Amino acid sequence: MASSLGAPPVLSTPDTHILDGTSNGPATCVSESEKALSDEQLEVRYEISRTVKEIREKKWRRIALQFPDEMLLHSAREARDHSVPPSLLNASEGLSSLNDATSTLSLSGSETPVKLTILADTSYGSCCVDEIAAEHVDADAVVHYGRSCLSPTARLPVLHVYTKHDLNYDAAVKAFRDAFPERSEKVVVTADLPYSDHVKKLCTKLSDLGYTNFFAADIIHDPASPIPNRAIPPSVSLDPATLREWHLFHISEPPTSLLLTLTSSMASIQVFQTTPSKLLTDISAELSNTTSRLLRRRYALVTSLSTVSVWGILINTLSIKNYLSMVTHVQKSIAAAGKKFYLFVVGKINVAKVSNFSEVGGWVVIGCWESSLIDSKDFYRPIITPFELELALQGDGERQWTGEWRGDFQSVFDNTKDKKSDDIVENMEKETGDGGNASSEESDEAPEFDLRTGNNLSSSTTALTKRANGDIIAVNGMPSPAAQYLKEKRTWRGLGSDFEIKYEQAEGERQEGENDDNNESGLIEEVPLAVAVPLSVAGLAYLNARWRLPEDWRTLKAVVQATTRFNSRLKADRVNSFYLIEEHSNNPAVANQPFLIFQGKTWTFKQTYDQSLRYAGWLHSTLKVQGGDMVAVDLLNSAEYIFLLLAIWSLGATPALINYNLVGDAFVHSVAITNARLLITEPEVAEKVLTPDVRAAVEKEDFVNGASPLAITTLSPGLVSSLDSFPPYRAPDSVRAGAIGRTAGALVMTSGTTGLPKAAVVSFERIGTSSEGIGRWMGLRPVTDKNPDRLYTAMPLYHTSALQLGFHTCLSIGVTLVVGRKFSVTNFWDEVVESKATVVQYVGETLRYLLAVPPAADDKTRHHVRMAVGNGLRADVWDQFRDRFGVETIAEFYGATEGTGGTVNFSRNTFSSGCMGAAGALTSAVYGSSMSTVEVDWETEEPWRDPVTGFCKKVPCDKPGELIVKLDEKDMAQKFQGYHNNPDASKKKILRSVFVQGDAYFRTGDVVRADNENRYWFSDRIGDTFRWKSENVSTTEVSDVLGRHPRVLEANVYGVSVPGHEGRAGCAAVLLDESSIENGTGDVKEEVLESVAAWNTNSLPKYAVPLFIRVLKEVVATGNNKQQKTGLRKEGVDPAVKDRVYWLRPGSSRYEPFGSDEWRLLQKGQVKL
Repeated sequence: MASSLGAPPVLSTPDTHILDGTSNGPATCVSESEKALSDEQLEVRYEISRTVKEIREKKWRRIALQFPDEMLLHSAREARDHSVPPSLLNASEGLSSLNDATSTLSLSGSETPVKLTILADTSYGSCCVDEIAAEHVDADAVVHYGRSCLSPTARLPVLHVYTKHDLNYDAAVKAFRDAFPERSEKVVVTADLPYSDHVKKLCTKLSDLGYTNFFAADIIHDPASPIPNRAIPPSVSLDPATLREWHLFHISEPPTSLLLTLTSSMASIQVFQTTPSKLLTDISAELSNTTSRLLRRRYALVTSLSTVSVWGILINTLSIKNYLSMVTHVQKSIAAAGKKFYLFVVGKINVAKVSNFSEVGGWVVIGCWESSLIDSKDFYRPIITPFELELALQGDGERQWTGEWRGDFQSVFDNTKDKKSDDIVENMEKETGDGGNASSEESDEAPEFDLRTGNNLSSSTTALTKRANGDIIAVNGMPSPAAQYLKEKRTWRGLGSDFEIKYEQAEGERQEGENDDNNESGLIEEVPLAVAVPLSVAGLAYLNARWRLPEDWRTLKAVVQATTRFNSRLKADRVNSFYLIEEHSNNPAVANQPFLIFQGKTWTFKQTYDQSLRYAGWLHSTLKVQGGDMVAVDLLNSAEYIFLLLAIWSLGATPALINYNLVGDAFVHSVAITNARLLITEPEVAEKVLTPDVRAAVEKEDFVNGASPLAITTLSPGLVSSLDSFPPYRAPDSVRAGAIGRTAGALVMTSGTTGLPKAAVVSFERIGTSSEGIGRWMGLRPVTDKNPDRLYTAMPLYHTSALQLGFHTCLSIGVTLVVGRKFSVTNFWDEVVESKATVVQYVGETLRYLLAVPPAADDKTRHHVRMAVGNGLRADVWDQFRDRFGVETIAEFYGATEGTGGTVNFSRNTFSSGCMGAAGALTSAVYGSSMSTVEVDWETEEPWRDPVTGFCKKVPCDKPGELIVKLDEKDMAQKFQGYHNNPDASKKKILRSVFVQGDAYFRTGDVVRADNENRYWFSDRIGDTFRWKSENVSTTEVSDVLGRHPRVLEANVYGVSVPGHEGRAGCAAVLLDESSIENGTGDVKEEVLESVAAWNTNSLPKYAVPLFIRVLKEVVATGNNKQQKTGLRKEGVDPAVKDRVYWLRPGSSRYEPFGSDEWRLLQKGQVKL
């Protein structure tokens, strides 16, 4: 068993054994039976159909197939079923049929074949994606086979094929029951990658046996996770220390790095071997003992290396994201400890490669989390990980061994980010003095000698310097023609970049290098040895990954383009958005292209322009609309809505957009505050809204400005038909003249989640710059592009999401807009497919509703959608939607209807999944000072102010606070026009004297959290967060946890007042799937109530567990698919509510019915929650 704890394969397999199935990696060897796999078995094992499908969907043309050595005997047959270039057909017998599978994979209109290249004998460990080899063959994607460390790559997209293996479920269930006889034990269930598909099915079987506290850990690409590359229970996310309460049940033998990482952080580790020779308990006990001994041995090794004065740094990867940050960190740490180091870039590490450097006392390897553990006595000097180096460099009095161990260098880097870099710099300055280095005459250290050159070994960290020897660069004082060749002849294409970089040295820099041997400025001087030249340009790839430069460039370029164009329109006195449709109509390349599609009918840009002029003629001549008027529009989505908006703008009037869901007093209030004298509606809306009471209210003689009744016009089918032939009217430019950036482009009602709607003024500048900026940031392709986009929205046009970032974005960029009448789960995909939409818009819970529909076989293939854009997408839905429907990009943005500023998140991977904004270093530098998060006084729900200074306090990283946006205190209306006819509400949104006397900020009312990666996470709305047991409870976080329960379709969490208790108790209004309800009675099944209770108590802190569950029959949301809490919160849990209510009675393990008797117990104080 001890031998099974060897490191994953990092050494090349001997060529005499490459195809014999031997391997020193766990659970990866190819048995004799596997060598004889049939074609059908090979198809399943290597997921050939899925691979071909992905290649087709992603339109990859040059693919590298990366096999570990032990799978090379299958590579020819595997490649045969995809496609290979002719050059490989002669190399491996049987490859010819490979072309058959992918001969159809040519791009539309192109005969370019798919080229496959088999990669073997990888540059580094076979668990890592070999981007270096892939770039040598000019691949644009890699298919990686077998076990993987899942370390994130820097540039190339990767398709992981874990190779599926069968599992004996009966044996696995028996092993689980033997290991955990108590069904209440907390157990995380994981599996080695080839068995990962079996985890959920196994958990289903365990659930049928009554186990409730298990967690099926999904695969994630995050080696720094507490359980490397696996999701963790929600409760552990909230409190990482609680991981110690969980056991691990792992299918197949795990890598040693995983065992060392988890052995001291989890209650126990139970390993189910797929081909067991012993009982599970014996296997697990033996592994535990072996792992414990290995941990102790590693600590003894670390202690023995504390006196090493010269370290060797082995870079065992050039493909893993962030490796250069770890190189820099290790260099600084060693230098700060007064040690010296060499830096080496190596491939697979073996004894011979590192045996010729006797002055090196110990090695630290920077590689992937699995291969970094090298526990072998064959090496002349020990090799340790960056985590172990941190301990080795500590003093004997500081070094404490807690049993913790990490193999992933990113987690080490994260854990040390909070250390004061000033201390390191100070130590380095002490070592180097005033510009000198430790090899100066003042150094009192004993000289050391480089055994390769016979020269003194400098203690400076700048081992590479540029010196003159003719025109030859010197490395450690030795002329290096190779370095000179790199300098003069080579270009380098960085991972993730689309441009070539040539190493150049300015004349001034060259002379400075000649004159100053101890120059320590710049990247070149900081990297020792000859690797510095390639690493200097490789550093740009690191900067791309670490600072998100491409994302920043995308954002800043979009902002500049949008702002520049608006300023040009402002200068030309063409701010009014009507001019945009006129420009497109007059452009021959655009005029006859499709602009608007509604219910199967299409209008070109020219036809839309002509139709809007007809509507303008009707408004002007029949309804007497003129410049400066306010026109209320209360319609469902339609083509007429678009024509009306353009017509109103053309007349110099302003549309006031009414939420068609508003009735009664809310409707009357909304129309009244706009001062509109005219309301345009349609029969379907009028029938619901214009009741006799409402008509009586709005038709009073003094309803409009105390002077006139409201005029109402209904767009009947007959009227709409007649407008098709109405004489067009283009109002003169003078009626639109004089508009500036802050001129109102529309009045838009707030969503009403916190009471009666308010009419937010949305200026032409805000409409124009944000819509065009978002469109360019998304990379929308106009109708003139070879592959133009079509944007589908069924979100209501009365709200800024569809008006501004749907309709107006398409108008600004010149993109086809597809409008749905209203959002319908049933019709959504049919309309998207029929219209050939490539981009879809969502708001709030829209995508959750789509996920609630049972999966179909063609979820990914029936549509052409490449991107979903919107706001309010919850974290628990994000990746589920992307994975199920195959939508590669989520473009999430954040911004209030009436607000200024915002955040964006262009997400193509899991790094930014669930966050409302993700900025890089440049964007943060440019805009970071304009947004702040400040501490909230939860008693008053106002920003907390220092009692001495009166100023607000910024919250530290990863702490929630209210997001505020900087305003120009001398001209606040420039960015914030406030609410129409509501100066008091406008004033409440402005915060004065925040950080300095007199400054001004806009209050968003949203509690957000910013992390150290410049990501913003939505926490809650102020007013929704509630206090219970002296703790603040975030309704969003609780909803996310509860929403992940398999029976819960939607969870809306809020606080309710309870008799005899301070604060508010948590209540969750939930929509359950049909199988959770008892037929006939409508009651929730007991097992569901028990399961939900266990889910909540295991996943949430005790104070955050909802004590009440209200079971809804339908969703309670605004017309824009945002959750509505106000009414639910007001109704509370009074037994008079129509829905069934359940409560978690003190001491109970499940939710129980809550009625009048239970309510009286609370009123009498006989029950304490």
